[in-house]
Amino acid sequence: FFFKQKTAYEIRNCDWSSDVCSSDLLPLLEALNNRLDLLRYQTRLLYDFKLISLDQYEYISRQLQEIGTELGAWIKQKKRIELN
Repeated sequence: FFFKQKTAYEIRNCDWSSDVCSSDLLPLLEALNNRLDLLRYQTRLLYDFKLISLDQYEYISRQLQEIGTELGAWIKQKKRIELN
């Protein structure tokens, strides 16, 4: 449970201030994606060790999937823009 909270806290506290230059955004998004992968793994561990129920695991997994889909689309868009 501790690991999940720490990772979620790190994600929430990423620097999203307005002074982030557009060219600096892609590395931040990719780092966030890596943290999201870690959060998925840690959530699975919570379920495997029976620290959360199946319903909780499914709910969290759906939320993480939705975030990952949006984040992946954003990363793809930023890469396409940088190629042009």
